[in-house]
Amino acid sequence: MQYLALFQSIYALTKQASLLAKQEKLALCFEKITERQALLEKLQRVLEQEGLLLSDGEIKNNYIELINFIQLEDNQAVAALAVQRNELMGRVKKQSTIKKAMNAYHNVLLSK
Repeated sequence: MQYLALFQSIYALTKQASLLAKQEKLALCFEKITERQALLEKLQRVLEQEGLLLSDGEIKNNYIELINFIQLEDNQAVAALAVQRNELMGRVKKQSTIKKAMNAYHNVLLSK
């Protein structure tokens, strides 16, 4: 029953990684994703060794649900990061426009 603990750990790490991504704590998020990947590989090995992925059963269905959950959470985290990136790019663009306007005004003052 080692795989039940792995399922729980992977769910928890996925939620943590998603939350960290939304909080812009990317280094910690990456650590959680790396840890989750190692556990996913271990889970797959355990399930394959016990032959639980070959037959249609509750464990195989749980594994598929877990993969779908990870994809959903990762997609939501990526979407949140994209929004943050767009906001940041908007601020940078606005600052650049303001800087250009200030430089133009300064050049006008210098030319007088």
